[in-house]
Amino acid sequence: MEFKPFNRYVLVQKEAQAAPRSEEQKSTILVPESYVPESPYGVYRVLSVASDCERLSSDMEGRLLLVNSSMVEKVEIPGHTFSMVLENYIYGAFSNENAT
Repeated sequence: MEFKPFNRYVLVQKEAQAAPRSEEQKSTILVPESYVPESPYGVYRVLSVASDCERLSSDMEGRLLLVNSSMVEKVEIPGHTFSMVLENYIYGAFSNENAT
């Protein structure tokens, strides 16, 4: 199913980021071994851009963006899940594919 966002929203997909936990990142507070603190920022790939976006255009599709992860909205409908973010919460775009 193809989805086209409106109202300055950008359809995005989170890029996998694996950051192994180092010894210096271990907490002095008792937490499960599997706990990994998440950054408030994330790298997302642009899938589609609303036509009324001021700073982004459809030329950005496929590019990687730095986004405020807490503002990414996950919309679930039967059989599909979409991640969207308002363009205000996009900090910038990476110039090459070595961002992740």
